[in-house]
Amino acid sequence: MEKTFLEVARLPMYAVIAHPFDPTAACFQQEDFLATTFQYLTVGRLRKCFSLAAKMGKTIEINLGSFVLGLRHPLYQKTYLPMFAIAKEEGCRFCLASDAQKPEDLSRLAAEQARFIIEALDLHRENMEIPGIDTF
Repeated sequence: MEKTFLEVARLPMYAVIAHPFDPTAACFQQEDFLATTFQYLTVGRLRKCFSLAAKMGKTIEINLGSFVLGLRHPLYQKTYLPMFAIAKEEGCRFCLASDAQKPEDLSRLAAEQARFIIEALDLHRENMEIPGIDTF
């Protein structure tokens, strides 16, 4: 995952890096898998990845649809939220998405979920890229 992230970050074109370090499949959203993954993804490795992404102007997707256990689950509090905080510290900008594959999945973009992640990460307009509004 780290290698792929760095390869995408180096692409000489605009890109949104979709759900970084998150395979989004329910079978992977288990504590043992994420704990092992995040033992490897040290703060230093994450800083290296997100620093490059910021330097190359990549947007980091926060996929509200991939938090299958619920955004407030302790597992995400100790893995993904600190990871996104590192990305913010390194200067990355974010977009919110749902990974919706069918219309009913769009409910994952519910305002309360978006509000939770925005408040948890203390995101402001300057931290966000909004498709259709911001120029890419």
